[in-house]
Amino acid sequence: MPISPKPTSIQSQLSGTSEARREPEDKSTADTPQIDPAMLGIFLDEYDSVRIQIRKALESWLANTGDSKAFTELRRGFHTLKGSGRMVGALEMGDFSWRIEELLNKLVENRITHSEPVSETVRLAVHALDDLRSRLLGEETELDEAAIKSLSSFARTLSGGNQPDLHKLQSDLPDSLLSRTLEEPAAISGPKSKSAAAAPPKASETAIKLDSPIPDSGIDPTLKQLMEGEILGYVNELEGFVNGLIAGKSQAATPELIRAMHTLAGTFAMAPLGQEAEVARSLENYLENRLAKDRKVTVGATGATQHCLHRFHQRLHVLQDGNPTSYPVDDSELIAELTALAALEDSGKLKTKAEKPAVVLSMALSERRNSSCRASETRIWVTASVLSGEIRSESCRT
Repeated sequence: MPISPKPTSIQSQLSGTSEARREPEDKSTADTPQIDPAMLGIFLDEYDSVRIQIRKALESWLANTGDSKAFTELRRGFHTLKGSGRMVGALEMGDFSWRIEELLNKLVENRITHSEPVSETVRLAVHALDDLRSRLLGEETELDEAAIKSLSSFARTLSGGNQPDLHKLQSDLPDSLLSRTLEEPAAISGPKSKSAAAAPPKASETAIKLDSPIPDSGIDPTLKQLMEGEILGYVNELEGFVNGLIAGKSQAATPELIRAMHTLAGTFAMAPLGQEAEVARSLENYLENRLAKDRKVTVGATGATQHCLHRFHQRLHVLQDGNPTSYPVDDSELIAELTALAALEDSGKLKTKAEKPAVVLSMALSERRNSSCRASETRIWVTASVLSGEIRSESCRT
């Protein structure tokens, strides 16, 4: 059961409203959020730049769907628009971009196969970006909310492995959009030469390209402030959930918490240091599984969820102080644990007895005066379980 993200308190501030005193909006202006002019300018600059890159990548990909470089550029572009759109409160853009990114994710993970409806959906989505920009600015466009939802729903259906009626979709879209897509050549499946013979890259191969680390010191100050606010708000929400598990009470996976983890993953992906975005996505998938099966999260999941909370606190701390030394860069074990968590709970093999809270320690060995983690030094994060005495060490960024 996919959960759409909701705006954070900071996004509400950007739009000049708050949840506590929101007044009914006139339907004719509901699609035009009031974003701070300075933030809108920054966002549109990025949007226009990414839009140009996506258009170029689309042309290359349609000419040869085996072009992994063009495919990666397309996927990266929608990934960027999803994150930045949601960050500034342009939720229609952010959510639409997420549906297309999700479709491309399924394709790169080989969960679906390439087909004419897939390439046509991506083509339509790329051309729809012009109209989405116009809608954000309150300018006239034939692409209305119903058409956007039809295209998003079509992409979602394709992502689920189904083949919906392409002609039905086209009948739901305005002629102005369809006529622009006719200018593009039809997609040519398969590579043109041996050099392009490689299939679209696997998810593990494209992760570094999509989420290349951006030093926190290089983040725009306004964006950094927004990220800090979002992370803090969602981490606090998760903390209440984990505290309930620590108290020995099973917790319900709510749509609100799932939205929080989904948006948190997108925020982390904007400036990743390690695998914190993947951790958040894995936690989101686990919680979504519990909600779909109408099952609560048992206290046996305390350790894994607490580890997630710890990692998110660490990322927030690094964002605030700008020092990434000692930050764990490999969370593959935690991600694997989260992936297997639901099945273990359903099988009854996961411990159900409440455990005492884990003791999380930050321990620096051989520290120098500047407290930096040099190549000749060792700094590890240690998680010690009170009952089992388990020690978990994590590799750090040096």
